[in-house]
Amino acid sequence: MEHRERYELAFVAGFKGIECLLGVGQLRKREIARVLARLPYGSRAEDRYTRWHEIFSGYPRSESYEGMIGHFLDIRNAVAAHANPSPPRRFMLSEDSIYELQLFVGELGARALGAVSSTGFPRGALLRSTR
Repeated sequence: MEHRERYELAFVAGFKGIECLLGVGQLRKREIARVLARLPYGSRAEDRYTRWHEIFSGYPRSESYEGMIGHFLDIRNAVAAHANPSPPRRFMLSEDSIYELQLFVGELGARALGAVSSTGFPRGALLRSTR
């Protein structure tokens, strides 16, 4: 893969976006369902995500949120975090994986923003008092 470092950095940055939206610093596979359950904006482990890019690599069209996060965590652990020069085929980083990760982070972010916009700004948001 030409410019492999760019792909790895893009993937790690996207995965950090997932961790940020989930409110965790270092996500572990066994904690995914619990972390999703405690989110204030209603994402659950069994919610379904529709893949748009990784289907070309043979992955199923629909996957649970828990499964998607676990999949991205596996790729992050095998490729990006450890710079494995020859990861197992199912953990190989590709453009499709990066695009899929970006779309997934966007969907999580939209859910979070939808929850915030429907209830008003959370306490501590950067709004000046009109008093």
